[in-house]
Amino acid sequence: MQHLIVVELDMANNAISRIEEIAKFSGWQLESVHFENNEFIIGYNNNFAAYTKDIHTHFPLVSYLDGVSVIPLATRPSGYTSSQPIPKLRFAGYHTDESMKKMAENFIIEFFGFYDSLDPEQSRQKLINAYDSNATFSYSICTLPDTKFVERGDTEVFGTYVRNSHNIVMQQKWQAFRDRLLFRWTNGYCCSFE
Repeated sequence: MQHLIVVELDMANNAISRIEEIAKFSGWQLESVHFENNEFIIGYNNNFAAYTKDIHTHFPLVSYLDGVSVIPLATRPSGYTSSQPIPKLRFAGYHTDESMKKMAENFIIEFFGFYDSLDPEQSRQKLINAYDSNATFSYSICTLPDTKFVERGDTEVFGTYVRNSHNIVMQQKWQAFRDRLLFRWTNGYCCSFE
């Protein structure tokens, strides 16, 4: 069985308030990370060296941080093979507490209730109210290969969505035009789902 190795993690524009929250990913041998526009970065007061040092505490192999090349603190061990599996997270789930988990679950239920309703053209207009004027988002349609074939549906519609998909599976394709895959504010949101 072939394993996927995660070398890049994009957590930009999330609500990460403390750098300690990224400790759950410390076992991953990441080479590129994106944490820009998170609350915890404000505390560095534009001190990129201190920020880089703290990121290297969790990810010593990082050579690309928030779009900037940096000198990694460590290199891959000799004998490293790309067949090593993705390490498991140190903590169960991605939520900090049950209330955050419940909030995320409720949002997803509401979102897809509007997005997949019987009259999607009408109901998707209501999704505008879910985002404030500073909102940014991206979406992903790509998934890891499965052992069984999954029907993609209308190939023209699938092709439209996959061109704007932001996913580690297509990482090499979208890396050069990452900004095109981030939609900003409600107009960008609405246009992406028309």
